[in-house]
Amino acid sequence: MFLLTLLSLALTSISSAQVSGYKGAVILVPGTVNSYVPGSISRSDVDHRWELTPYFSGAILEAIRNKGYAIYVVRGLSPFGEFESNGDVVFREMTKWYDDTFGEGAQVPVTLLGHSAGGFYSLHAMSLNPHLPVKNVILFSSPLNGADLANYVLDHRLIEKGGDLIEGLSKFIDVRGLVGLTSRHVEAFLARTKIAKKIRIFSVA
Repeated sequence: MFLLTLLSLALTSISSAQVSGYKGAVILVPGTVNSYVPGSISRSDVDHRWELTPYFSGAILEAIRNKGYAIYVVRGLSPFGEFESNGDVVFREMTKWYDDTFGEGAQVPVTLLGHSAGGFYSLHAMSLNPHLPVKNVILFSSPLNGADLANYVLDHRLIEKGGDLIEGLSKFIDVRGLVGLTSRHVEAFLARTKIAKKIRIFSVA
């Protein structure tokens, strides 16, 4: 309910700009372990493909859709990937979906919502200067001061030689994104990520 209220506030400024039968578009970006969410297999509310229990609940998708917004959930992200590489995926997917849905050059306003590390993926995607008319980026529960667990493991060496651990695990699965969740890496990422001033950024929780 809180998430829906937040979206309503962010979308208020574009609700009068109804284009192509939609008030706007909402693109949802999952965070870390995005493809490892446990649960039963179900059919996606977005594109009707079979998948593990969706990262974003069907109730959230339906509520947004009922308010007159086109909606898309980004897929193809690496579960523990780096902010930049997953941000590149967000950029490619959202651009392709938008152009396929509304036509290249359309001006249907977009709100991008990223949960947890998905907020960082979203910011990187926006730094790539997309042609899409993105009006809002919502960072929902994104660890802007870093994640405590990542700090203990990698910066404070709760596990000896945390960097070596990451390098070893990455031979089997890309876990370099875990390093990005430390406070010093988040601070550096935010400092070098430039977003157009016209885009409103909300940070919650």
